[in-house]
Amino acid sequence: VNDARALLLQDLSGFVPTFFGVLEMGGLTYMKMEDVTKGYERPCIIDIKIGYQTWAPSETESHIAKCQRKDKATTTSKLGFKICGMQV
Repeated sequence: VNDARALLLQDLSGFVPTFFGVLEMGGLTYMKMEDVTKGYERPCIIDIKIGYQTWAPSETESHIAKCQRKDKATTTSKLGFKICGMQV
């Protein structure tokens, strides 16, 4: 199973930015990722959130309830994804 998963992740690696770790700054945590738009003059970008669950299991009940309300107000709870923004 691990070999199949490794092959799948390798196949998908061409479609996602490289992850360089996290940065703690000013009490916030940021992900350091490759700028896949570098080299493009006017890139077209879309932000799609994929998945039916938009919270971590370790979150508080109030945070989970807030996320569930948001999910019901968007396509997340019915379709499992939502388009959060785009630049054309």
